[in-house]
Amino acid sequence: MYDAATGQWLSCGLGVQYCDVFGMWGECLWTAIAPEICNNWDDDCDGVVDMLESSCGVQEQETVGVGECRLGSTICEEGEWGPCVGEVLPTEEVCDQLDNDCDGEIDEDLNAHEKVDMVFAIDISGSMCPYITALAQGISMYINEFQDTEHKFSLVVFPPQYGYSGDRYVVITNPSLVDVGTFLATLNALACNGGGNEPSYDVMYDLLDPLDPAGIGWRNDAYPYVIMITDEHAQSWGGYADESDIAPLSSNCQLGECVGGDHVEVFMITSPAYISNWDSILFGEADRLYDIDPPDGSRYTEILKDIFENVCLPEGD
Repeated sequence: MYDAATGQWLSCGLGVQYCDVFGMWGECLWTAIAPEICNNWDDDCDGVVDMLESSCGVQEQETVGVGECRLGSTICEEGEWGPCVGEVLPTEEVCDQLDNDCDGEIDEDLNAHEKVDMVFAIDISGSMCPYITALAQGISMYINEFQDTEHKFSLVVFPPQYGYSGDRYVVITNPSLVDVGTFLATLNALACNGGGNEPSYDVMYDLLDPLDPAGIGWRNDAYPYVIMITDEHAQSWGGYADESDIAPLSSNCQLGECVGGDHVEVFMITSPAYISNWDSILFGEADRLYDIDPPDGSRYTEILKDIFENVCLPEGD
């Protein structure tokens, strides 16, 4: 671009060209500076090309700035807008003293629990080898958010290792209900080294039995959660328990702080093909069963966020 006033060639600002009588464009003559736009040109002649920042996002305007919802930002480089970074979209409401779904209300429509006992019952048979590491990662990423809360955790594995003198399962946290740090250390040492024939019905029966044969030690002022994870269909050793034995225990909770008519918060992470093994234990609510496949830590974390939506987190977590 040629500046007729100074006789210099410039690479910024606005210019103009004139079409002559022969239909040919003349030189581009510099005329003025202009506001910078994303076009790989120094429009305002400040020596900087583009490097503009703008808000961006896909959410509806009525949610922007409400609760946790925020637009993201993007930067223009070489005439192209970069990715939108930092946008916060509406999510499902969880008990964390925040407006997650950006409707102007906090923790609405939740059956909030300030103090819970969470028992994870995990199949450690050989067929679980593709899942164990991803499960440990996914559970760790989520449970770590419960640091400095009154929630407690227990880890039950089944079947026990070959040659183990115990019964159908082993409570491997010590004591049975522990804090976050102890639970995570135990969880991350898991291996798929259990025996065959996974007695998942027997484990669930003992965990829900008000006599507490598993020795969990449910706290009287905490709400009970049981999450069972297995890749196999439901089984029992020697007919110890079946679905008809377990369903009354899950639907009439007599553990912890439950009152008459409460359900135990029971969830399954298994194959959807096995829903018929568990449907009455899950109160006929198919959304209490989550697909174990594919094995992915981040996906398991999102499953747990859904499972524990009513469990209160510290503010801001």
